[in-house]
Amino acid sequence: MDVRFQNSAIREYQLARHYYSRIDPNLADRFRSAVDLVIARILENPDSLPQAGGGFRRIRVKKFPYALFFKVLDAETIGVYAMAHTSRRPGYWRRRRIDGQ
Repeated sequence: MDVRFQNSAIREYQLARHYYSRIDPNLADRFRSAVDLVIARILENPDSLPQAGGGFRRIRVKKFPYALFFKVLDAETIGVYAMAHTSRRPGYWRRRRIDGQ
């Protein structure tokens, strides 16, 4: 299965990682590892994760205040629409489209 990140989701990840790296480079590395685990979990069984309305599903990043919001686009592709802070601007990303679609 292929995971495609919307450009805005990539930027959100980069900003969060940069924020953590300013605090402590090891914290940024732990954030990256936690996100990698979330992506692996999505690939393992995306339909088992909680629905977030509108066909979206979500998964929280353990020990960090972020969640990935994604859709299963087809049998081979998962689209990640946002890496959203769990306490800021809920639902702001819902109108996003995967780039190129």
